[in-house]
Amino acid sequence: MPLFDGGRTRSEIQAASSRQRQAELQLRDLRAEVEKDVRLSLQNLSTREEQVTAAQQTAELAERELQLAQDRLANGVGDNIELVNAQTALEDARQVPVSSLAQFNLARLNLAASRGRAESFHL
Repeated sequence: MPLFDGGRTRSEIQAASSRQRQAELQLRDLRAEVEKDVRLSLQNLSTREEQVTAAQQTAELAERELQLAQDRLANGVGDNIELVNAQTALEDARQVPVSSLAQFNLARLNLAASRGRAESFHL
């Protein structure tokens, strides 16, 4: 056993200890990042779900407005412009739930990906 190997062994131990601390810090940072991604994905999913609900309610309201405009026209109280405006509003309102649902499904996919389960995602 060489007499001067003690210093080298000690420095190798310190270097290995330093690498271990660095790896532990990286692991902690990675866990925090994954946790943040999952938390943000959950919030995004909740927001998108609320948007789908709001869009569906808006479409239902537009259908009711069209019915009212048709009734007013039939009773001589309304005019064609009011009816056309209600029809246009209904058509616009029917398109919003479709895009909202697409955004909701994208948020679901992002959540699955942030949890590491994107491969098993199903619509």
